[in-house]
Amino acid sequence: MILYKSEQRVLGRSDCLQILSQAEKDHPDAFERARDHFVAFVDPAAYYKPYPTVAEINAVNSAFTEWVLFDFDFAQATAAERAGEPLPEAPQTLVEAYAQGDATVKELARTQFFSTFWVIAQDPKRKLSVMRETRTCRDFEVSCDLISTRRNWTSGTVNARIASVGGRWVSCGRCLSHDSAPSEPQPACMTQTDPERESSRFIELVRELEGVNGRFVATARAESFWPA
Repeated sequence: MILYKSEQRVLGRSDCLQILSQAEKDHPDAFERARDHFVAFVDPAAYYKPYPTVAEINAVNSAFTEWVLFDFDFAQATAAERAGEPLPEAPQTLVEAYAQGDATVKELARTQFFSTFWVIAQDPKRKLSVMRETRTCRDFEVSCDLISTRRNWTSGTVNARIASVGGRWVSCGRCLSHDSAPSEPQPACMTQTDPERESSRFIELVRELEGVNGRFVATARAESFWPA
C-alpha cells in the first residue's frame, strides 16, 4: 500500500475535462485522430437519429471521454509531433501523459482497468460494494455510490472501470453498464491475481451497446448520471 500525507481524491469530472481541454489545446491533431478513430470504430447509432435524446448523446460523449483518457495510446498518436524522441516502451495513455506531479492521478493511471464484475454484496450506507471480477474471480471492495445503491445489479453483471487510490478501490470511469442476463457468480479465488488490462475491451463493448450495428443497441437504455 502507498501511504500519503493527505487523503487521496478520486479523479473527478472537472479533472477529466481539464485534462481533455489541455490535451486538445496542446495536441489538436492527435486529439482529432482519436475522435475520428472512436467514431469510425463505434459508429454511434445516436448520430443517425434526427432527434437523439440528451441521454444518448451524453452516453456517446462519456464513452469517448473514458476511452481517450484511459485506453487511447496517446504517445503513439503524438509521435509525429515529437520526431527524434524515443517512444515509451509501453503504450502511454492520456491520463498517464498528464499525471505530472499529481500522486492521485499517477496511482490511478497505473492501477486502473475495465472489466466485468458480479456484484456480490452492497453496503449503501458506506457506499461500498464487493465486486468479483469474472475472469479472475478476485473480489474487490469498491467505493461507488451508484453501484452500492442499485439493488437489481446484484443479478447479472456490471461493466465498470476501477482503480486503487490511496489503498482503496474506487469506480473511476464515466460509463457503467448493467447486463441483466442471468449469470451465476463463480466461487471467489483466494489468490490475488491481477486482471489483465486490455485497452480494446472498453471500446468493443461501447460499439455493441451504442453502435448502429451493435448487438445490444436495440435493448440498451442510456441514463445520464455522473458517478460520485
